[in-house]
Amino acid sequence: MIDRHIEELIEPHLSYCLAVKDAFKQAGLVVEDLDNYTVLNKIRQYLFPEYTSVNWKPLLPGDLCLNGCQLQKQKKETSQIYFILL
Repeated sequence: MIDRHIEELIEPHLSYCLAVKDAFKQAGLVVEDLDNYTVLNKIRQYLFPEYTSVNWKPLLPGDLCLNGCQLQKQKKETSQIYFILL
């Protein structure tokens, strides 16, 4: 059921992103496409710079993680665990 709702959002989301990107370019601003992991890393670095390594990588829905493997590979921080629980 959730997958159907996400699929319904893909086209409007992509259209919105393209419109914003075009508007920025028309205003003379430089726009760069980023993948989800990079965007979330940058957001977290902005919000919590003292707790976020440049190597921090979020665990997203659909990522393979067996028995907390992502936490074992990275330095265990309270803030990191908090983001995974969200």
